[in-house]
Amino acid sequence: MIALVVSVNSKRVCSIGLTSDNTRSVGLSWIGHPDEGEVLLHVSGMDDREHVYWQTPQLKLGDEVTIKITECDVTDPPDTRKTVEEMDRWARSLRPKGQNF
Repeated sequence: MIALVVSVNSKRVCSIGLTSDNTRSVGLSWIGHPDEGEVLLHVSGMDDREHVYWQTPQLKLGDEVTIKITECDVTDPPDTRKTVEEMDRWARSLRPKGQNF
């Protein structure tokens, strides 16, 4: 199967399989002020009606993140799975009281 192999500083973090039945995403996000903040590595996706996530290390200045597209027989299972309903309840809990969207 085709997979994305994610590494930080040449150390393998995870291998995520790509199939016609799923979606996968690898991304970096900056959170904070330009002088002090953090870069977050996200590895996630969807399997049918479940959000799936892989654990990633905390990044620091100078880290190198690589994503290799490759063929492999075995990939890593997600570390966390949450149903669409669980994610919806979580998202609704973040809304200020009295606001319905």
